[in-house]
Amino acid sequence: MTGDDTPARQSAASLEQVYGRLFATDGSSVEHPEYERKDFFLSAEMIALHGKKLVETIAAIANTGRSDGLIMCRGRIGETGAPPLEDPQRLDLLVGSAVYPSVRVTITRMTISGDLVDVIVIPRSSQRPHVMRMGEGDNRFFVPLRGSANNVTAARHQIDEMYQELTLATLRRAFPAIRFDTDDRDAALGYAADIGYGLDAE
Repeated sequence: MTGDDTPARQSAASLEQVYGRLFATDGSSVEHPEYERKDFFLSAEMIALHGKKLVETIAAIANTGRSDGLIMCRGRIGETGAPPLEDPQRLDLLVGSAVYPSVRVTITRMTISGDLVDVIVIPRSSQRPHVMRMGEGDNRFFVPLRGSANNVTAARHQIDEMYQELTLATLRRAFPAIRFDTDDRDAALGYAADIGYGLDAE
């Protein structure tokens, strides 16, 4: 997806704040579990070179699940200007072929603090964990997750927690008349096991 307006739910002020944090000129640039900087524009050439790592970062931020995530991409502008923004469907196809459930992102080229920036917005996910194939043709999978600023592989207990949260959310939607409160977590997971959902309360 792409758009010409400020990405959904992101105000101009918040985008400038994140941009200033990621691209600080005084050497104090700091990344964040939901924010990432890339030193290139989202051109066809750069997506071909960095697509796999970019997709992993998108999945990792979606799996963090705290809030909307941002990847801000700023490259060098040559004499002929910035390279054209690649068709966002190209990135959608890369994500869709490597990540399940897929993550729908919004891609926008915009001006922030006077600089041209390609912004990828990763919406907070209600479908995590997002599982990623190790490589093309590889039948092994992993769950990428954000550490303090870099991508890591989720541990078993972290994956279990995501599936438990997903189970509770599914039960709440399926049985709105039943209260699955936080205090009833074990009972709810036990109920899920009883109806064959596949998770046991521990």
